[in-house]
Amino acid sequence: MKDGLLATGAILALAVAPGQVVAQMATEALLSAMVGHESAPVGDGRMNGFIMGFGLREGPFVFGPEFLFQDGDSLRLRAFGLTLKLRQREGWIHPHLVLGVGAYAWKHRVAASPELFVDGPTRVWRETSYVSASLGGGLTLGSVVRGVGAVFEARWHRNLEQNRAAGSRSLIAASAGLRVAW
Repeated sequence: MKDGLLATGAILALAVAPGQVVAQMATEALLSAMVGHESAPVGDGRMNGFIMGFGLREGPFVFGPEFLFQDGDSLRLRAFGLTLKLRQREGWIHPHLVLGVGAYAWKHRVAASPELFVDGPTRVWRETSYVSASLGGGLTLGSVVRGVGAVFEARWHRNLEQNRAAGSRSLIAASAGLRVAW
């Protein structure tokens, strides 16, 4: 109880202290088309998909969740993660570095016998989930403070865990899309 009162008092003291008090962090959202190449023991392949993300900006840092989906003929990936970007704030071209970590569901198509299916053969997928990370860089074009801008990014996604049966997975991907800041 005493700790709660102290914390509440500290917050109120900061709110009435002289100087600038920021009531809300700046926010942004992005949607990008993505193309990539997955490398896995079960096969390699080109994939297409998208990234949706949301970020809170404080100075040169942007932190927030993202959802990624990639689909190919024999490989699929969906992921939910958190990213941290370090972005230059001056000018209209803003280079950035990005680091992400999250839960990745890597899928590959397995052969299915046609006689198992009444309506003929269908796709059967085997899924392996990993904690994975991504590392990359890119450019943000336009104002980072407010409005619509473009985002270009290249990243390497790699699982952090090892699974002897399913092997290691990685994805090299490039994306381009729109970013809205408010």
